[in-house]
Formats: sequence, C-alpha cells, structure tokens
Amino acid sequence: LWPDNAPARYYAAVAAERVGDFDRALEEYRYALRIAVGATDARTRVARQLIAEGQPQAAYQHLLFESGKYPLEPEGQLLSMYLMGRIANPKQLQDSLTSLAQHDPARVPQALARGAEGVADLAGPEAALSLLSSAPGLDLRDPRNAPVLRALVRFAHRAGRPEVARRAVDSAIAEHPEASASYEARAIDLELGHATPEAVREAYARAVELDPRSPVALAGLASTLASSDPDKALSLYARVLEVDPNDVASKLAIARILRDRGELDAAAASLDKLLEAHPHEAGAAAARAELDLERNRVDERTLVVARQAARFGRSAEDLDRLARVHVALGQTAEAERAHLRAKSLREAALRLSPGPPRRAMDDPRSPDRPVL
Repeated sequence: LWPDNAPARYYAAVAAERVGDFDRALEEYRYALRIAVGATDARTRVARQLIAEGQPQAAYQHLLFESGKYPLEPEGQLLSMYLMGRIANPKQLQDSLTSLAQHDPARVPQALARGAEGVADLAGPEAALSLLSSAPGLDLRDPRNAPVLRALVRFAHRAGRPEVARRAVDSAIAEHPEASASYEARAIDLELGHATPEAVREAYARAVELDPRSPVALAGLASTLASSDPDKALSLYARVLEVDPNDVASKLAIARILRDRGELDAAAASLDKLLEAHPHEAGAAAARAELDLERNRVDERTLVVARQAARFGRSAEDLDRLARVHVALGQTAEAERAHLRAKSLREAALRLSPGPPRRAMDDPRSPDRPVL
C-alpha cells in the first residue's frame, strides 16, 4: 500500500531476521536506506549481517553511506571504527578518532579498541598491538582508557609477547591501585598467561570489590565460578545484564550453565531471547540447534537456527550440524548437499593450511569469550 514507507521496510527486515530469512532482511533494509538513509539504524544492521557473512568491504560501504550528511548512532560509529581497521584504512580511522576526541572524548578508548579488533582480523595481533602502543597521548594507566588496556593485554598474548601485557598492567596497578579496571586487566593477563584459577578469581574478585557494577569484572568473576558454583555465577551474570543488557557473552554463558545443569528447556529459551536481539550470533544459533538435537525435538525452528549457524559460522562443523538436522527431518537430499558442502570446505582448508580449520564458535577477536 505504501512502498516508500521507510519504517515499514525496516520492520519488515526485522521480522525477516526473526524467521531466519536473511536475504529478505537485507533487501528490506536496503529499501529503507534508499528511501530515507537517516530514518533508522538500517545501515548498522546491514553492516552487522555483512560482517557476519564475511563481507567487510560491502559492510563498510553500506555503513558509511551518506554518513557525512546523516551521522551514525553510537553503535554504528563503533562498528565503523572496526571496519576502518578491518579494510586497512588507517588514515580514516585516525581522522575519525581525532574527530570523536573533539566532540565525545569519553568514547575514544572504546572506539580505538574496536579499531584494533579490525586491524587484528585483517593483519594479525602484532599489527593491532602496534596500533594501540603507538596511539598518541594515550596513558594506559588511566582507568578511563580501560578498554584499550584490556585490548592491549589480549593482543599482546596472542602475539606471543606477554611481557608487554605484564608491564602495562603493572604500571596501571602501581599508578591506580584503587581502580577496578587495573585488576580487570590483571585478571585477563593472568588468565591468558595460564595462571592458576585461584589467582585469576582473586584478581576478578578484587575488581568487583572496587567496582560492584563493572560488567567486565562481574562477568570475569562469574566465568571462574561457572563450574564450581553455578548458582553464584548465574547471579553474577544477571548483574552484568542489569548494567549491560546487550552483553552477548554473558547470555551465552548463562545458557551454557543451564545446559550443563540439565535445564535444557531453560537453556533453549535463553538462546531464543539472545537470537532475537542478536540474530547473527553463529555460536548461539549452533548451540540452539544442538539443544534440539540433544532433546530429540527437531522441528522447523531447529532448521532455521541450524541454517543461521551455517550462514554466519561458515564452517564445516556448522554444515555437518545442518545435515544432521535435515536427516532428523527426513530430508535426505538436503542432508547430502550439506555434507558435500562440508567436505568441500574441509578440502579447501587443507589446501590453504596444514592446520585444522577454525571452528565456528572460536572467535579470534575475543579469546576469553565463553562458548557453549
């Protein structure tokens, strides 16, 4: 009735995401953009999907479309920083950070950390470490720069340079021993350095003591208690979500604990809520499909999430799971096609590298991210 109604196109796209029709979602989001670029956050949502599909260049083009005339919302701005790093546009990244420093300096540390994630995905952790270490005028001892310190610690360990992380953390604690952020970084450093679980837990506990509302500290402490005290861990994760309702890692961790306790229906419901808000989370979609297979409750919903996991996880393991779902539904031809695609991916991976292919739920940008 009204083809040029931008909000109608936008909500049609959201509805398409909910039922797993991501081709339709892209089409409707693009219609919304053509009609009214700045009316919704469609640019950001398109970019998220394209990144999940392994198309960072297309994501960048959509996200930055008319951004000079119609500024992005905060999450879109942070996503743009990641994409500038991901497609090797260092000048634009630096210019954007400089501009952000002029009108919203408090968001610069998080933006820089996101940019470093993009650099790491493109060129490896050493390049990301170089970006963070050379940022002008950045004092990593300052608690306001905590996102950068945490990112530096992670990338230093991934680059095989734990001494860089250790020096930065020691300096932060010496300068600000009362700051929760200093002990969050200490805990991450200890965890990635394979310290004892007790040492990691103690550092996170100290961070929570200094700031009881720090989502990083609460989630970190919860992760150390997930096996030994799941009730306490669930309570801590709930506190994380009170502060940050969009914390995907905490939602995944909650579902994992529920599954491990045998509360499979509750775990499935938790994952459904997560996927409603974050439809491109391949790990959550994979875990949701596995729960149905485990409970022998395979239905059309299972097929939707299994396809979701295969689309955004893009691994042979995801395709194998999809094949198992097709088999359970009696769809033998579709199962065979999924198996053949998985075989093709494995053969391609062997040609490219002697090592094993990356699992879909292994997120290289978040080495401490909990998975199911």
